[in-house]
Amino acid sequence: MAAQARILLYATIASLVFCSDVGAQPADANYDEAKVPKYTLPDPLTLRNGEKVVNAETWYKRRRPEILQLFQNHMYGRSPGRPENMSFELTSIDAHALGDTAVRKEVTVLFSKRKEGPKMDMLIYLPARAKKPVPIFLGLNFSGNQAVHADPDIRISKEWMRNTRDGSVVDHCATEKSRGAESSQWQVEKILARGYGLATIYYGDLDPDYDDGFQNGVHPLFYQPGQTRPAVDEWGSIGAWAWGLSRAMDYLETDHDIDAHRVAVMGHSAGGQLALCLAAHEASVKAVISLAGVVDLQRAYALHLSNDAVVEFLGGTPAEVGDHYKEADPMKLTIAARQWLVHGAVDDVVPPALSRDYVGAKQKMKENARLVEIAGAGHFEVVDPRSAAWKEVERVVLEAMR
Repeated sequence: MAAQARILLYATIASLVFCSDVGAQPADANYDEAKVPKYTLPDPLTLRNGEKVVNAETWYKRRRPEILQLFQNHMYGRSPGRPENMSFELTSIDAHALGDTAVRKEVTVLFSKRKEGPKMDMLIYLPARAKKPVPIFLGLNFSGNQAVHADPDIRISKEWMRNTRDGSVVDHCATEKSRGAESSQWQVEKILARGYGLATIYYGDLDPDYDDGFQNGVHPLFYQPGQTRPAVDEWGSIGAWAWGLSRAMDYLETDHDIDAHRVAVMGHSAGGQLALCLAAHEASVKAVISLAGVVDLQRAYALHLSNDAVVEFLGGTPAEVGDHYKEADPMKLTIAARQWLVHGAVDDVVPPALSRDYVGAKQKMKENARLVEIAGAGHFEVVDPRSAAWKEVERVVLEAMR
C-alpha cells in the first residue's frame, strides 16, 4: 500500500483506537479533544487477531471490512443496505419529451414486496437520440418531481409537503400550481444540451420533513419486533435521505442508457451535506458539488443555524444522538470522490467559513477538496441562473463531469 494511503488510514482511524479493542462507546460522548487521553495508533495493516496484511486479497477481504465495521459501529452509525426485496418499476417513458429533445422516464423504486409499502419515485431526463450511455447528475429535490420542470406529464407527488403561501402546496399536498416551481434551480434544458442526464427524487418519499417519531418514511421497514424508532446508533432523517440516493444508484447501474460510472452528485444547503454524505458511502460517485452546504453538523448545531434545524433532522443534540451526527456529518466522513465546495462570500444563512474550514481540514487529510468562493454572492445566488454567480457555478458543474 502506498505511503499516502497508509497516512490517510492512520488519520481516519485515530478516533477508533479505544473502540477497536475495548468494546462499546460510553453513553456520554466526549466532544472536547483536550479530554482525550493518550493513545497509540493501531497499525492499519494488522488484523485484529494480530496477523499482518501481506497482500491485496487479505486487505480487501479481511482488514478493510474490519475497519469499515469500526466506523459503522462507533462513528457513522448504522444504515441498512439494499433491501432484499427491492425492485424497480418503469411507470412511464416518453422518447419525445420536451419538444423531442429528451427521453423522460419515471421509475418507482419499491423497497419491499408490497406496492403500498415504502417507495420512492425517480424522475429521469436523458438527451434524445444519444448514441451511447450518458453521464448523469443525481440529486434530491424539495418540492416534488413536478417542481423540477413545467412538463405537464410529470406525475405530481402525493407525499406530505410544507404548505406554501402561493397555493402550490395546500393542506400539505402539491397542486398543479407547483409544476416547474423550482425549474430555475435545475436547468434541465441546459443539462440536456450539454449531453448529460438528470435524475431526481423528492426527499419526502424517503422521510417526510416533520417529526412524527420516525413512523412514516422508510424507517419502519427496518424496525425489529417491538421497535418504534431508530436506536441511538441507527440512522435519522438525513441518513434516510442519503440512503435513498444510494438506492437510486442501484437503479442507475441497471439502466443501459446511463453511464453509471460517471455520476456527479450535487446539492444546495442541507442538500450539499447530503451529497457529500452519499459520496462517503457510495464508491461509484466520482464527483460531488456542495452549493452553500451545511458541511459541519457539529458547528451548525453550535451556531443554531435555521432555528436548530439540524436538531430536528437528526432527532436530537450531539449529546443525545451523537451517533446520528457521526453518521451524517461530512466533516467526519472519509470521501474519495472529487469535491467542490461552492459558497457565496456574503452568505448570511450558512456562513462561508463552514466551507472554508471544511476544505482546509479535508486537504490536510489528503482528500481532493477545493473551495470556490464567489464574491458578492449570498445563499441563494448559487442556485439562481439569473445571478452573476451562476456562470461560475456552471463552470464548476462542467468541470466535475470531465
